[in-house]
Amino acid sequence: AFWIAGYTDYLRDVVGAADTTQLRYVPTIRRFIATCSGSGAADWTCLSVPRVTEFIREEAVHRSGHGRTAPASATRSFLRFLAWRGVAPTGLDRAIPRIRCARHASLPTHLSSDQLARLLQRPAAPGPAAYRDRAILLLLAGLGLRAGEVATLELDDLDWHAGQLRLRAGKCRRERVLPLPQEVGAALAEYL
Repeated sequence: AFWIAGYTDYLRDVVGAADTTQLRYVPTIRRFIATCSGSGAADWTCLSVPRVTEFIREEAVHRSGHGRTAPASATRSFLRFLAWRGVAPTGLDRAIPRIRCARHASLPTHLSSDQLARLLQRPAAPGPAAYRDRAILLLLAGLGLRAGEVATLELDDLDWHAGQLRLRAGKCRRERVLPLPQEVGAALAEYL
């Protein structure tokens, strides 16, 4: 319980992780602590890459798709916490191998410039849905917003005179103000 309490405080106060991240990571970390401590107290100075890797492999075996990467992410985060506390070697988190996902299990990493340009062309059949979709795509591609950030945008978040877009506190728990490029603003105005 001591290590979990310290870890959740670290995630909240130092990393700024969302509550959902804490909820996802803590069960895996409880099992990691139990594995490392056995019947006594955990000796974090004796952690080794093979020992950590074996734990992650055992955790990932029972999962599928991108869920297979969750134990590695949680364990990396906990190892950073231990190094931050000064009780485990630094750099151990970088030695954890990546968990492979099934081939073609996710979307392509990016579109080519030509594909993106074709996707962002003015709609051939104008209408509210086509204008909305183009505005959404420009917010995603032009400003790098997350889907959840686009979904929660409100008219009050747009400052047309200053050419800015305000993003409410989200994953990083901080409000941000971004410049509103003319093309993105024009697409939003066209949709509205």
